[in-house]
Amino acid sequence: MEENTHNLPETVSPVIPQEAPKEPKKIDAKGKWLIIGGVFLVIVVIISYFMLQKPKQQQQPVAMIGDHPVYLEDLQKVASEQYLPTAIDEAALKTSLDILAERYVLDQEAKKLHITVSDEEVREKLAQGGEQGEKIPESIKTSMRYELLRDKVTKQEIASRQAYTIDFYIASYAEEQEGGFSEEEKVLFAKQRAEGAQALPEIEGRLKVGESPVTIARSIYNKYPSLQPILSVNGYILRSTTDESILAEPKIYEEEPANASQPFFHDIYMMHQNEIKRVIASDGSGGYVIEVKGVTQGTAKTYEDWLNEKKNS
Repeated sequence: MEENTHNLPETVSPVIPQEAPKEPKKIDAKGKWLIIGGVFLVIVVIISYFMLQKPKQQQQPVAMIGDHPVYLEDLQKVASEQYLPTAIDEAALKTSLDILAERYVLDQEAKKLHITVSDEEVREKLAQGGEQGEKIPESIKTSMRYELLRDKVTKQEIASRQAYTIDFYIASYAEEQEGGFSEEEKVLFAKQRAEGAQALPEIEGRLKVGESPVTIARSIYNKYPSLQPILSVNGYILRSTTDESILAEPKIYEEEPANASQPFFHDIYMMHQNEIKRVIASDGSGGYVIEVKGVTQGTAKTYEDWLNEKKNS
């Protein structure tokens, strides 16, 4: 995970108001979502810096999410999942509040939909990404749990396709003619198009008999050397991908209207469950095979639309 290198602002001595502390902002009785303002957060962060020495139950909440008080300690804990301690600043804390709000929604919806994420699922997913052993920080486990929960909710609530893709992409004939490529590169393009045209029907046939997409892709990788730099599974270049988890499971494609005009997304959005489709680009830019494993006919087109709807309902 890329580290955020923002620095904490210098600590200043706060002027603490004499009147009683204000009630934290919260969701009203109807569930209307309210997020605290930036100015309020800055004040609370400065004051709460000196309150952290107190037990949590004696601290003043900085916000309420549902019926749950949110303390500075909670925000810092979430921020530590993504930032070094010295990089946790105001922006990081505000982002953490958004994350906590999202997790609250996911937890509530998981209860309604009877969705759970087991410890074994978390361990397996982390292991696929190279994280193993008993010393994995709890913050990483928590982050992965909510990532899995989001995927499960998306599969039930968001209009989407869950699909495997095996593909390769190169310069089109037109791009090649425009210049800028050496003769050696043009020879490689020709070979990649020829071997790709052989590989795609083989991929399609092997998917139809139930072979694993990753197993097929690795076999194609070894069989057709010219495709090795460009062969992808689920949109990730095979030879440079070390996280097996992003290859082992179908990728979720939300039905975003903005993508519908693109041939690749149009094909996915029009496909049915268990359908397999092979496409070779007529412009010479490559090709792909898609296997749709699941279809969700949700009312929301994207996860963000769904999340905002839940926050404001």
